[in-house]
Amino acid sequence: MKKIFRNLMMLLCALTALVSCDESGDKIYLDGFKASDLMASASDVVLSVDNTKDIVLSLAWQNPTLLSSDETKPAGNGVLKTYLQASSSESFATVKEYSVTDLSKAFTGADLNTLAKDLGTTPGQSAPLYFRIKSLMGNNLDAAYSNVCQVNVTPYSESEVSNTLCMFSKDGNTLLAVMNKVSDGVYTCKYKPTAWENFRFIFVGENKDDKLTWYGSDPSDLFKLSTASDCWNIWFKDDVTGGEVTVTADLNTMTWKYE
Repeated sequence: MKKIFRNLMMLLCALTALVSCDESGDKIYLDGFKASDLMASASDVVLSVDNTKDIVLSLAWQNPTLLSSDETKPAGNGVLKTYLQASSSESFATVKEYSVTDLSKAFTGADLNTLAKDLGTTPGQSAPLYFRIKSLMGNNLDAAYSNVCQVNVTPYSESEVSNTLCMFSKDGNTLLAVMNKVSDGVYTCKYKPTAWENFRFIFVGENKDDKLTWYGSDPSDLFKLSTASDCWNIWFKDDVTGGEVTVTADLNTMTWKYE
């Protein structure tokens, strides 16, 4: 009996030592967690309906490199979580936050105008917007914040786009250009199209969200306008080369052209 008890104790000790070794080997530490470095492509941006689809602001940053205490088990993807924060106050009392996985984020004129509107800025007046990167590694660690970039933004008022014909993206969500009235039913504007770019002409009421009449292309003729439910999107052919063209829509003859 004593021999059996002694063997059991030796086996228990061996198992305890084995577990201890495994637990010790599983303790992997990450080092290098710190704030990111943030840069902005511009310090002053003036927005208008003419640059809604242009890239007007780019933000880029350098994230820290996380180092593992075990070279055979490097830090995995997703360990570091990164967020771009924007605010109208330097204290970031009110924040608009974007979860990001790349090392940059670009804003079109429409995107930045919407952000400025959401943060309570006044159309037509230059106001500072503040940007920073928030980094997180685990729920039990405090966040690290990058340097703050200040960008002075002058948003435009969407109410300026009223009672006129406009060019919108094919889904009607993005305002591409506001057309000027030349005569009753005839509208024109300058625009920089891309080949095969699809869009719609939409007549708006008090503002761009007040979409009254949608104009597409008659399936039988690209340059013939139609308001029928089965009309097609309008598009530019591949003869456009990225330069500016004059777009004209005639609602009297229900035709359009670019030249």
